[in-house]
Amino acid sequence: MPSDPDPFPPPQKLTLKRAEFESVNKPDSPPSLDPMEILRLNREREIALGRDNLVFSAPKRSRRTREFFKLLIGGNLAALVAYWLSPGSVLFCLAGAIIFTSGLIWVMFFVMEDY
Repeated sequence: MPSDPDPFPPPQKLTLKRAEFESVNKPDSPPSLDPMEILRLNREREIALGRDNLVFSAPKRSRRTREFFKLLIGGNLAALVAYWLSPGSVLFCLAGAIIFTSGLIWVMFFVMEDY
């Protein structure tokens, strides 16, 4: 019966050596075209495909401000309803409205982009 390999092999000795790299994309000959010629060919292909005509449209209006005011009114109305249901917690309702408003301003105008 063959014996199992050693369950506790000796640790490998780690040493530093020079990194070995295999050159994969080594060109066999220098490029036949200079960069200006390549750019000229790319430009001719772009014109042939019709991608050189840029059409500028009017900037799209952002919905961010309108939605900010909707959320601001809705969130502060929720704090007002909470105060109306329990007038003894005026500080909690006020703190909630301040935290909600400052968080909404931060997210809508500093974190999010226009949409």
